[in-house]
Amino acid sequence: IKMTTQDKSTFKTKITHIIMAETYDFLISVSMDGIIKFWKKKLIGIEFVKQYKAHSNNIQSINICKDGSLLASVSNDKNCCIFDISTFDMISRINLTFLPSICCWIHHTKKNVTAMIAISHSKNGLISIFKPKQFDNKIIYEIKDIHKYKILCMKYNEKYECVKGNITNK
Repeated sequence: IKMTTQDKSTFKTKITHIIMAETYDFLISVSMDGIIKFWKKKLIGIEFVKQYKAHSNNIQSINICKDGSLLASVSNDKNCCIFDISTFDMISRINLTFLPSICCWIHHTKKNVTAMIAISHSKNGLISIFKPKQFDNKIIYEIKDIHKYKILCMKYNEKYECVKGNITNK
């Protein structure tokens, strides 16, 4: 991807995550200082659109839901931020009671179906599930007895309606 000198100068710290929202042709970058930037894909290169100081600490994980409409980020500041990608606006912030590790949308949004997000705890194998647009951002379900150790990655499998993950043995 081609970037202008001006675009390159907008990065003040190391980029830790990059994800493509193909539905809307947005590239989303995340840096160590908790900043999330939205970039519009052009015929040649990308153009800066908007940035958020979404977190006060290092972002641990980002994930886009299946239909490409929502972005979630979790950070060491114990927050989960939810963005509407089409408008590049933050629509929700979930204050977590635990230090998060990985976030994963576990049900994509369709008519009459609310997206849910699974967030793993960084200290153990516990997974908390939220419905960010309902229930006042409270935990609706916790998965306690499946994983003994910290979860390294999670990916939703739509066909089998389950999440596949990897854990560490430490």
